[in-house]
Amino acid sequence: MYKLIATDFDDTLLTDEKKVSKYTKKTLLKLKNNGYFIVGASARPLDVVKTFLDINIFDYILINNGTAIYDVSNGVTNILNQIDITLAESIKEKYKGIYSNIVYCSYDNYYVDRYDDKYPSNKKYNIRLKTKLNDRPILRINLLFDDNYNFDNIIDDINSNYSDVLAFTMRDSKSDSKIITIMPNGVNKANTLKILGKDLNIDLSEMIYFGDGLNDIDIINKVGLGVAMINALDEVKEKASDITKYDNNNDGVVKYLEKNIKEGK
Repeated sequence: MYKLIATDFDDTLLTDEKKVSKYTKKTLLKLKNNGYFIVGASARPLDVVKTFLDINIFDYILINNGTAIYDVSNGVTNILNQIDITLAESIKEKYKGIYSNIVYCSYDNYYVDRYDDKYPSNKKYNIRLKTKLNDRPILRINLLFDDNYNFDNIIDDINSNYSDVLAFTMRDSKSDSKIITIMPNGVNKANTLKILGKDLNIDLSEMIYFGDGLNDIDIINKVGLGVAMINALDEVKEKASDITKYDNNNDGVVKYLEKNIKEGK
């Protein structure tokens, strides 16, 4: 019934220490060898993903919340959409002095306007932005705020004044911090997975997806089997078809798969 297995990374496939256990890796590789397409889905750029796990577990990786698809076997990144540089500069200037930091996300790394404790300079993928970002496509923008800042009015303002992008709150299940994520309009994990499925001749109804955070709700609602982690936000669990028995620190994804699907198609 199912041909493709997709999973979010943070607080879903990855442990709290941002690792993938040997058991999880072995199980996913076994499923891959038995004919399932294994797809990772992350809000992170590609080079950041590579620091946390062996990408060869996957056939494809959706990066930057679905703005691009990375084909692991041939090392090719297909960028589906991006944010115009002039528009990005306009957003930066309009809200300057309100946000605590602005981060431009390209297909490979984070480009940081200024460093703070959330984006320390000792991380090799946090590149200090010294000049205008004109040599990398901007796939996503993150606006960071001081703790407990109420920024709902800024989201409404962005969405009212910039029709080419969509702003929303990004939050994972195990983090109290919230940021405003700005994406090219119409791009998200669900739509990108649908595009990938069309290339592979696989319908959304033939896919399984695991997630925990707010940006997983739409895709969990659209695939054939949308599974929330037991540690997921309540909003995610409410929309899911099922919930794992184990959390991200105890191989919740693969233990669910072993119990609920057959090894072969």
